[in-house]
Amino acid sequence: MTPKQKTANRAQLLKASSVIKGGRYITSIEAKTAMALNDRDVAYQLHKTIGDYVADIYVPEAFLDASLSLDIECDGSAFHDDSTTRREADRDAALLDIGVIVLRLTEAEINASDFTRLDRTLGIE
Repeated sequence: MTPKQKTANRAQLLKASSVIKGGRYITSIEAKTAMALNDRDVAYQLHKTIGDYVADIYVPEAFLDASLSLDIECDGSAFHDDSTTRREADRDAALLDIGVIVLRLTEAEINASDFTRLDRTLGIE
């Protein structure tokens, strides 16, 4: 990605509340995570449909093993209870069965710009 493309992507993502992708709004935490990926020169797709699920951020070539990809879920604090946790575990297992590893980043991590787990998952040290 060229510096000009990075700047254009960053400008678009900063308008997160007004950006719609496939009928879905890009949340502020999705935008911040996407900007972190831009800064790391990682290619991604927002709101990618994978089977019955929609990935917040899909990284198709996240690992050296080309059979694996990454779904980054930007988990806001408002939607988590026991039933959601069970559904997410089922979803994560179904995606893993088809070679998609799910990384759940919390709103607190993202808002603090703490992308340590993301970097570790991507093999960026």
